[in-house]
Amino acid sequence: MTNANMIHSNDFQTHQRAFTHWIRHSEHAPLPDHVSAERMTIYRELIFNNISSFIEHTYPVTQALLPTEIWDALTHLFFQQGQCDSPYYYDISMHFKDFIDQEEFNSIESLHSLHQTYSWLRELMQYEWMELYVDMAETSWLEDNSSESSNVDIQQLSPDHSFTLKTTCWILAYQYPVHTWSTTTQLADIQITPTCLLIYRNRSDEMQVHPLHPLWAFLLETIQNQENMHFDKLTAQLQEATQLAKETIDEITINLLSWLKTLTLLHVNIS
Repeated sequence: MTNANMIHSNDFQTHQRAFTHWIRHSEHAPLPDHVSAERMTIYRELIFNNISSFIEHTYPVTQALLPTEIWDALTHLFFQQGQCDSPYYYDISMHFKDFIDQEEFNSIESLHSLHQTYSWLRELMQYEWMELYVDMAETSWLEDNSSESSNVDIQQLSPDHSFTLKTTCWILAYQYPVHTWSTTTQLADIQITPTCLLIYRNRSDEMQVHPLHPLWAFLLETIQNQENMHFDKLTAQLQEATQLAKETIDEITINLLSWLKTLTLLHVNIS
């Protein structure tokens, strides 16, 4: 690269930084050279509206529940200060969630106690983002290797039988029943209700959400995190965690496995 080209490159980078700085901070940043305020305002509105549309599409319930002035302040603050280093547009929503989750808003009085006032905010945004994430995630289904595997009676599992889940599942726990909320939910209706969820995409690529008993959630996480789980090993881990009677543990586990089989989520290996 010649000296002339290096100078030109440096000039362009300086101009680019001035351009983006004005886009974020138009109220006090100087205009870039040779660009009118009218044109810069158009650029700013286009970029801001584009980013806002991705955020609003991902978090419609959050937007509906928060006061309009707070939602607008959040999106503008993110536009000014947020960092997005991903080339994918759908990651804008993830960065927005992370920004709201970490930002203390000390400089904005109306948002200073955001998470104290709206204690459900983190969980709701995480759930709404999960709806997008599960839709985008790459998943596959494990097929039964024989008719014998698919016809195993859960009540009659032997020590030779091991099992696993046929596809990727997400087991989530919340203090609020965020999966039941919609854009018509009222703040007065929000109550703390500890909730566990099973989320996955079915064979038609449709997101499925099922409430879980906390003990079922524990068992599901154990199955998913350990390959070729056996019945006795699974029940032993639950008994160690809960100190419940073995008969109770066995019944809870059999009921879960039977339910997973009805959802066609359970794959049984026959040694």
